[in-house]
Amino acid sequence: MVKSRIPSLEAFVKERNAALFSFDEERICAYMRKYGVPIPNNPKVFWGGVCKAICAITNAPEQAREKAKAWLKEHDMKEEIGYEQSYYDGQNLQ
Repeated sequence: MVKSRIPSLEAFVKERNAALFSFDEERICAYMRKYGVPIPNNPKVFWGGVCKAICAITNAPEQAREKAKAWLKEHDMKEEIGYEQSYYDGQNLQ
């Protein structure tokens, strides 16, 4: 039987979480390169994405989540991933 090079979902999530929760740029970038995730050139975009990803992980450690939330707040960013549709399409969603 040929062993697959694709990690199990459990292993993938464990590796992702370890990289993100480390807040270590080199470790996060190594993880991103391994899985072909584009690395933003702009540090604000990079860390914004990292912090938003941490906030979206439901079982993230409270310390990591609080650090991510603080960074986002400090840089006038929301915790949620995505955009406000009404901003882009001119529609009032209320």
